[in-house]
Amino acid sequence: MPLSDTAARALKPAPGKRITKVHDRDGLFLHVAATGTKSWVLRYRIHGKERSAALGRYPAVSLAKARERAQEARARLAEGVDPVQNKRREKSNAAAADAARFNAVADAWRKRQVWTPLVRKQYDKMFDNDIKPALGRLPVADVDASQVQAVVDKVAERGKVAAGHVLLLVRGVLTHAVGKKLIPYNPAREVKAPRREKGAKKSYRHLEGTTEVRRLLDKLAAYKGRAETIIALRLLLLTFVRPSELREARWSEFDLDAIDAIGKPAPIWNIAAERTKRGRPHVVPLSEQAAVLLRNLHPITGTGELLFPHARREGEAMSRNTFIRALRDYMGLPTTAHGFRHLASTTLNSQGYNRDWIEMQLAHWNEGVRGAYNKAQWLPERRAMMQAYADWLDRLREEQSNVVPLKRHHDGRAAQ
Repeated sequence: MPLSDTAARALKPAPGKRITKVHDRDGLFLHVAATGTKSWVLRYRIHGKERSAALGRYPAVSLAKARERAQEARARLAEGVDPVQNKRREKSNAAAADAARFNAVADAWRKRQVWTPLVRKQYDKMFDNDIKPALGRLPVADVDASQVQAVVDKVAERGKVAAGHVLLLVRGVLTHAVGKKLIPYNPAREVKAPRREKGAKKSYRHLEGTTEVRRLLDKLAAYKGRAETIIALRLLLLTFVRPSELREARWSEFDLDAIDAIGKPAPIWNIAAERTKRGRPHVVPLSEQAAVLLRNLHPITGTGELLFPHARREGEAMSRNTFIRALRDYMGLPTTAHGFRHLASTTLNSQGYNRDWIEMQLAHWNEGVRGAYNKAQWLPERRAMMQAYADWLDRLREEQSNVVPLKRHHDGRAAQ
């Protein structure tokens, strides 16, 4: 006799049995577990074998719904389709479809990228705020150039540089999808980054000419701010690393007592790969002046991990706004901390130093373009160049003339 909904609700597990099976009709059973949980099961035969298909739990799946599902399964059986195998195939296809959605492909691609923590934080924000809301739930096969263009155009309203980064990120994800054979080609290649208006491109503000540099040195000498800020700015000037690399520097990265092959002092700063913009370790040979500054700083912050800890938040590095406030607000200088790198590059190139040494010291070296990257490449030459640059800065304040003479070798290269 077929079950009724009232009878199904009233069923109890038989004492001592793990499963109590009660037949409804046409192979549909209600299984009652010893715990009282009730589940619909369809028994059927296919290819000479008896099998069972789970149709859901009661009462979430009502008696009427269970009969409807059983009828659909029997219809598939009549066509030679095994309901169990078909359900597994549908679940597998659904999982594959989810894995091929833009969100999933993007997450897989991002895990493979070697980004610094700061860059990763910035790119994660772009994914969360700009890219995923528009493209995230779409299968990558459904993403077309017009959709990518719409995302880029929307971001461009607040900044064309940001829009360019967003486009590069989307291109990266879809290139990964091509490599995984999820799509035949990358539609984002058809999208172009928004162009800046002519003359709109700006570099970091930097100092031009010895008069402005001398003014910077005078302002630094007269600055009455915190000792750590003064030392940090002087070190930026002497090492021309990126400001974030200095602000987050660790004492463990420095060896001020190092010596070279002939026993001369050779203090060194080894910046770990995870802290650099390009994800590669960077070696900074330190001039005598830089080493003195670090020795003066050690009694102030040397008991901690960071050279420049935050003034109020324990465990954090100096604020990125510290340099801005010191240079712009207190000293009134037309430059930024990042502009120190431009100053060093311009000065050393004008003084005739080897361009490769300068690019290596700025951590601009591009592996595969002019040779394999080696963090210690040209280290003796770079050390001499860094010392000469520090000496030039010292002489600049002492010289009364706006023109600072530099001795040169017979080959035109600046004396070291």
